[in-house]
Amino acid sequence: MASRPPEPKRPVAQRPSSRPPELVGWGGEDFEQTRTTNLAVDGRLPSAIAPVAARAPHLTAIAGPSAGEVYALEGDEISIGRGRESDLYLDSDGVSRKHARIVRQGGEYVLEDLGSTNGTFLQQDGGEDVRVRFHALQPGDRVRIGTHVVMRFAFLDENESRLQRQLYEGAVRDALTGAHNRKFFDDRARAEVAHALRHGAQLSLIILDIDHFKRINDGWGHPAGDAVLKALVTRLSEVIRVDVLFARIGGEEFVLLTRGVDEPGATAFAERLRGEIERLSISWQGTLIPVSASLGVAGLQELHAELGAQGPASVESLLARADERLYQAKKGGRNRVVGARDAR
Repeated sequence: MASRPPEPKRPVAQRPSSRPPELVGWGGEDFEQTRTTNLAVDGRLPSAIAPVAARAPHLTAIAGPSAGEVYALEGDEISIGRGRESDLYLDSDGVSRKHARIVRQGGEYVLEDLGSTNGTFLQQDGGEDVRVRFHALQPGDRVRIGTHVVMRFAFLDENESRLQRQLYEGAVRDALTGAHNRKFFDDRARAEVAHALRHGAQLSLIILDIDHFKRINDGWGHPAGDAVLKALVTRLSEVIRVDVLFARIGGEEFVLLTRGVDEPGATAFAERLRGEIERLSISWQGTLIPVSASLGVAGLQELHAELGAQGPASVESLLARADERLYQAKKGGRNRVVGARDAR
């Protein structure tokens, strides 16, 4: 049920706690602890029994682009939205830039919709979702933020939170390099392409392939090849923006999806990446392994204009165009970038 709106002078109403007494807040004296007793262990009386780990409020995404990801709610006010300035950033087209916030009021955590376009809803088992303006969160509540994102509110201790994060990272990350995996890329890229086409936004894709990777494996061994892959991902992760989708999609093949960047801009960015890879110094058993990469670049709006009546561009057509240009880069001598201007 939605909470009654607060008095005009207070953005969130103060109300008595309706939570069970063992469910507590995220700081100070509100944390849950086990009572100490004189329980004997193996016939001996312990001087003290350590308290259980404190439980803190979390939201876990159970539906949407980041399903499985867990967010710790830290602070007295947490903003939620698609804007990069949000404390809890939700990368979903159905979420407003400033969608909602959670405010700590005494021992309660109150969710407030901030006039979002697609609304904030309390999900009810067996019934319709109820749109809410204010809602005092209870453990187990499922809240829909906008059109696609569903979050579950719960109190987790440090071990539970760590386990949830490990499960999520294991599902979306490549185990060797830590880059996002192919499945994560496929899911996110489709949403990004649909959003860019709907709003006429720029979106570009870069395919990167390590040159002569088989020679590295044959000459130094597969562990050396693994070291090259990990070093490349570590270095590129240091220079790309957080909103660039970076994934490993094959053995030595990677892809980057850059939102808000046209094809010439993405080609210039790809050239910077090529230079960073060429400057990598990878030492293996007393020798340095030289590394270079070839890159192909394609722009969504460029491709969409070309296709015209044939239909809208897609992730598959964008990948195919970038792959064609990657092939040209390899054929042209490797260690180079091919974009629209260089394509033949």
